[in-house]
Amino acid sequence: MNKTPVPSPDGVPPCFGVQYDDDDLGCKRCPVVETCAPFAVSWGDRRSLSSALADLDTRLAAPTEQNIEAVYDRLHRDIFGRRSTRKASDANHHLFSVVDAWCLREGVDATTYIAGNMWAMKPWVEKNSGVGFQPNHLSGDKAARRYHAYANRQRRRFSQRRHTGETSGVLTSDIRQNFVLGEYVVGLEYVRTFIADGDADWNAAIEEAQPPADWIALEVETNGKRNHELRAIFGTLRLRDEKTRAELRAACDVAEQYEHDLQHSLGLGHMFDWRSFAELLARLYPLNGDTVSPISGVSGMEWHGRR
Repeated sequence: MNKTPVPSPDGVPPCFGVQYDDDDLGCKRCPVVETCAPFAVSWGDRRSLSSALADLDTRLAAPTEQNIEAVYDRLHRDIFGRRSTRKASDANHHLFSVVDAWCLREGVDATTYIAGNMWAMKPWVEKNSGVGFQPNHLSGDKAARRYHAYANRQRRRFSQRRHTGETSGVLTSDIRQNFVLGEYVVGLEYVRTFIADGDADWNAAIEEAQPPADWIALEVETNGKRNHELRAIFGTLRLRDEKTRAELRAACDVAEQYEHDLQHSLGLGHMFDWRSFAELLARLYPLNGDTVSPISGVSGMEWHGRR
């Protein structure tokens, strides 16, 4: 990144805001300090798009000890809408250990195994609320058959949608790819329309891009069955992080379409949003070929260096 001061065109500060400091005497004397403040960035407390994505990827990739009983309780709450009534007995603790060992031996994700059994038995549980779902419903051949039936239904339902290729619909890595792909195709359509027309409609971009079903469930059909399944697979908090990751990953990929390594020069404020991102790109890459126009007033996004 080039931090060498240059003449200030159209009210853009000579340092491009990368050294802005409220208490700095040089900033106070700068002729464009009032236009600098809204989008100035100190690299000490804000990050580029790419570094924000890298930090989030690092956090999400950090190994966490999975307590299968805590996973059971969370899934029970997400799927059935109420707390589990399981007893903290030695028998149940042993049963969970057996289930965990079986999943490890068979190469099955324990969270998906439990979720599959709960979804399969949900109609029965709703008719027998006095009994409810219990840990012993996870053991035995019937539980294994319920899981495989659930997994096969998800494969048939989600593997043939546009953009998904051979996605299984139950493997979290494939679902995460669908999140990113959906965010990318919609985001790119939105940005291109915004630059061409001066404005864009997010819903129209969704209709034109036809993103994967998993992305639709995450972003649009937030009260639908598939969204509940996603929350059961990832957990509500983790799913929120995956949504943020998809936005950042897609934004980096869209930025790369306009200029190589651009994602390293676009700064992220508190939160990412596509409209601010599109507005900034429209200023940097206007269709009429004009030079970059002032970028003050673009909330949340900033331009660092090189121009």
